[in-house]
Amino acid sequence: MKEIQQLEATVGKRFERTTLRIENPDSGTFIWTFKNPKTDKYIPTEKISVNATASQMRSAVYSYFNSVKSSDISVTRYQMDEDGNNCSCSNKTVHTNIYEITLLRLITDVTFTTSIETKFGSQSVLTVVPPS
Repeated sequence: MKEIQQLEATVGKRFERTTLRIENPDSGTFIWTFKNPKTDKYIPTEKISVNATASQMRSAVYSYFNSVKSSDISVTRYQMDEDGNNCSCSNKTVHTNIYEITLLRLITDVTFTTSIETKFGSQSVLTVVPPS
């Protein structure tokens, strides 16, 4: 008699993810302001470069997620060209920086607002997509 083995992988929990998209990044900076849902107070970050590395972005927003959400985070940065292709593959100019901020434990109710501050003449646009 022959035994048949099967392996099935299913998602047991879904972690929150916030996507930060910065189009036409220049040498400007911005301040991201989070709202603490427990106190209704706003928590601003220090200035963050629109071209921050994943590590720099993590450092800038870590304290909010750690203190308010009791979670560590991971941050991944993708740099896309004007056609939506990864710049490391296309060798074209960066058109969009995309930061994916993922909680490392299951939490609910992420509430935030955003403000932006860039140098004069900046073309940067900051769009925040709510967690999926």
